[in-house]
Amino acid sequence: MPAPHPPEFRQRAVELARLGDKPVAALAKELGISESCLRNWMAQADTDETGSTTRLTSTEKENSPSCAARTGSWSWRTRS
Repeated sequence: MPAPHPPEFRQRAVELARLGDKPVAALAKELGISESCLRNWMAQADTDETGSTTRLTSTEKENSPSCAARTGSWSWRTRS
């Protein structure tokens, strides 16, 4: 899995996409990321700025324990 991009990179990518000077796919390719990645960042930025009833904001994600943390820990179980 590639290392995550810095928040500043994500923010600037979203700003450029919102300008609409280039198609999202072309901008993503130029930035070296996938189109779906950029679209996810855009959706998350929209949620962070306006809120949502169906998606968590970044702050809510940071403050929410992971599934593994809520249930203790998990591991792959195999049948014997």
